[in-house]
Amino acid sequence: MTTLTEIETLCKELSETDTDLKMALADFTAEVGAVSRRHVRKLKSKATRHAELTSQLAGMVEAAPDLFQKPKSVILHGIKVGFRYSNGSLKCEDEDLTLKLIERHLKDRIDELISTTKSPNKAAIKALTATELHRIGCSIDGAGDSVIVEIVDGDVEKFIKKITKQAMAGTEPDAEIGAAA
Repeated sequence: MTTLTEIETLCKELSETDTDLKMALADFTAEVGAVSRRHVRKLKSKATRHAELTSQLAGMVEAAPDLFQKPKSVILHGIKVGFRYSNGSLKCEDEDLTLKLIERHLKDRIDELISTTKSPNKAAIKALTATELHRIGCSIDGAGDSVIVEIVDGDVEKFIKKITKQAMAGTEPDAEIGAAA
């Protein structure tokens, strides 16, 4: 039969073990924090340089579109540079005005161009001609060729973006980053 003394003895041992565990965890956390802080400074520096070179390279590519006619992009040292076509995004300055203008100028296509929530159907409007877009107060922003500078290796790029984001935010890298390296 179990006695209260035996339970008390086991409680004491568990309490001491819990304290030891908390102290060991605090030591571990402190050491990991110190290592992380040392590496975060280095990562921030390298991430800043990475961003500077990416920006500089994008500027060079943008200044020399004649080098990227056919093919529109090339891979050099694992970096894809050049241009790619972008469909752009539809911009309506005043949605209420756009709705009224669709009702006035494109009556036969109201069901297609206006959602039942009375907001412009951007997917359908985006397919309109430039003249039709102009008549309803819309334009397409960012359509055409856009500069690309990206690392071809997707995993490395994801890792660099995550490290850069955390470094710039001043947060410590999480365990997942260490595992990804």
